[in-house]
Amino acid sequence: MKSRGKIFESKYDSYVEHPRYGCRPRFTGLSPDPNDLKVQLHSNATNVHELQKRAVQVFGKKLGYMTRLEKMTPKEPVRISGTAIKAEPSLQNHPTVPVTHYFDVERVCRDCKQPFIFFAEEQKYWYEALKFPLDSDCIRCPKCRKTDRFISRTRATYEQLAGKTDRDWKDDLRMASSALTLVEDGLFGNRVIQTIRRLLKKIPEASKTQNAYLNLVARLKLIGKQS
Repeated sequence: MKSRGKIFESKYDSYVEHPRYGCRPRFTGLSPDPNDLKVQLHSNATNVHELQKRAVQVFGKKLGYMTRLEKMTPKEPVRISGTAIKAEPSLQNHPTVPVTHYFDVERVCRDCKQPFIFFAEEQKYWYEALKFPLDSDCIRCPKCRKTDRFISRTRATYEQLAGKTDRDWKDDLRMASSALTLVEDGLFGNRVIQTIRRLLKKIPEASKTQNAYLNLVARLKLIGKQS
């Protein structure tokens, strides 16, 4: 029979690892009762049945929209027991209902479909240091968030260079590289390949021996074989 520790490890070892917090829950020993009126958990750590109880406590009745929520929300909360940390409501971004505690919560990445943990400490940083609104939530794992930020920067670089009227050949090379990355990631269609080829033709002959240029040509050929 496996020990509880081994079962626990086998579950979270498959979760996407956070570069700072790892892939396993960070236990604090704190598990505030969501039925306590002095406790307000983030919505990502509260299931619809707990919301219904809170509504009855505060308003004396179950709110109508919760009937619809019940069909979409799991019966058990995704929070991980014993991982709570205290929040600082005064630092939250003008919350309608301030949160008093954050829990580590289990999530599934919208992009890669892999499980990951949205850590309580990370939530505290989001909502109190970065001032994200409490209704914002984490939908991507750390790896996919990093990829998404890279793609956003790449697209911004391409658009900035495309609008530049005094581009030199180095700008053309950067623009071609950005465009090719966006084609490879499926954000730009193959029609942009003609633009990339025009940009590469503008590169001086003396610079066509550079690794950056040769790498782009090799990637372009690979796309041509795949299409």
